[in-house]
Amino acid sequence: MFNFSLAYYGISIYADARIHNKFSDILKTADILVDEIFAFARAVVTSCNRHLVLVAVVERSVAVVKLQRNLRKAERLSDFCSAAFLFIVADLKSFLSFSKIDIKLGKKMLRFTLPIIPTVVMWTIVTFSDQLFIGNMESDKVFLGKSAAGLYAAATKIPNLISILSTIFFQAWNMSAITENDSPERNSFYKNIYKLYESALFVGAAGLLLLIKPVSSILINDSSYKEYGSVYIYTPLLIIAAVFNCMNDFLFGIYTATNHTKNAFYSTTVTCVVNLIMNTFLIPVIGIQGAALATFLSYLLCYCIRMIDARYYVPFKVDFRRTTENSILLSAMCVIIISKVKLCWVWAAVLFAAILLLNLRRHRPKHI
Repeated sequence: MFNFSLAYYGISIYADARIHNKFSDILKTADILVDEIFAFARAVVTSCNRHLVLVAVVERSVAVVKLQRNLRKAERLSDFCSAAFLFIVADLKSFLSFSKIDIKLGKKMLRFTLPIIPTVVMWTIVTFSDQLFIGNMESDKVFLGKSAAGLYAAATKIPNLISILSTIFFQAWNMSAITENDSPERNSFYKNIYKLYESALFVGAAGLLLLIKPVSSILINDSSYKEYGSVYIYTPLLIIAAVFNCMNDFLFGIYTATNHTKNAFYSTTVTCVVNLIMNTFLIPVIGIQGAALATFLSYLLCYCIRMIDARYYVPFKVDFRRTTENSILLSAMCVIIISKVKLCWVWAAVLFAAILLLNLRRHRPKHI
């Protein structure tokens, strides 16, 4: 007999996803708006006296706070409406029974979820500590301060393109990793997906590096604020850092699938501590590039730790030779663009072609 409650449940999940996605899009737009507002405030610093700056920043900060509050209220309201819709239409009250509470299962769920909370906190510290260090440090040798922090914040917009695409993949991958965890073909499945994912990341990052100047001019308004014209110089290291961060997310999927989220917490803690230490020493010496280098090296360290540790639980094969070759070629592109060597864009195009060919050969079908 057709189960109407399951049908309603499926429809309600679809509706909930649509509602939540709409408000998520609004929140993403708000975050972009916040970045633009604070970029404007930093630009005002260079052209106005302190009193005018204070007025401009306060006015815009109040507007931002009000906007974020309203959007958060709207998101909470949408979640409440979705939950109420599910509760009523799917007749979830018939499943409520305090006598059937499973204490053992509850403890198991807590052991799974509790390490994720500090893990997210640690990643947040890693993400935002760079700007705090740059904005609050002073040096006679390199460019630091609030304006430098503004340039760094603008530079992080471009690597976010990779992170956005990776987030879409990660949401699908996380479920696949869980459902395939007990499959006899699990290791082969992980190997094939990782190989495709890694190749896509390296080729995409190389293409983004090759087009870094036009992409920067599109995403960052350097016509009105000339100081933002050099932002692309600080982006290459952040792009390669984003590549390794995306691969870290892939390995995090192994921890969630095998119920070892505490291992993700351990690796993230090491990453956070190392990032803070490197920021302390590198930023006063090489400025904004020091923050980008610290981010890249800390993400690379996290990748190495997780690649060794996670493969104890899912021992899938990895072609480390190809990973090393891709990393060297992409790093060479970064050095060429940052140092602005003669004919740098010609060399960058050559290296992009090399990365593309390397990964195409990697996935070339084998002839029988």
